[in-house]
Amino acid sequence: LRLLYVKSNFNFSEAAFNNIYKAFNRNKISFNKVKRKLGSIVGIEPKIYDMCVNSCCAFVGVLENETKCKFCKEDRYYSNGKARKNLPFISIIERLKLQFKNPERSKELLYRHNYTCNKGEFAHNNIGDIFDGQIYQELLNDEYFPDLRDIAFTASCDGY
Repeated sequence: LRLLYVKSNFNFSEAAFNNIYKAFNRNKISFNKVKRKLGSIVGIEPKIYDMCVNSCCAFVGVLENETKCKFCKEDRYYSNGKARKNLPFISIIERLKLQFKNPERSKELLYRHNYTCNKGEFAHNNIGDIFDGQIYQELLNDEYFPDLRDIAFTASCDGY
């Protein structure tokens, strides 16, 4: 379980994790058994979806019945019928429920609500946090985030 914790903190690839797991698995416990144990502790089981071997797409929704990636044309399955790559998915709602169950983490999630604007404290009116930004301030003025438990999500892309 400690190795899964390290994997999540450092974003190891599945291949890297599996190699490390094999090298240090002195008790010969199967990885599936470790995952089941973690699932019983956490109470969340991921849904497993097939995905393109090149990470172009997940085979869900309108792509659910496709046997080739519509973008790169790679096969979805090996000749034995097994998916070439999988995507474990845990809904954001389940993740947030889990985090709010932890009192310490729950307090950390109130950061947005408790944040005090620091914009005037920085040279040239720079912002110190995303919550100092114009778009967030406009959302507040439009009465978004009225509840202290409301969460603001941001998104970024790395070329996709």
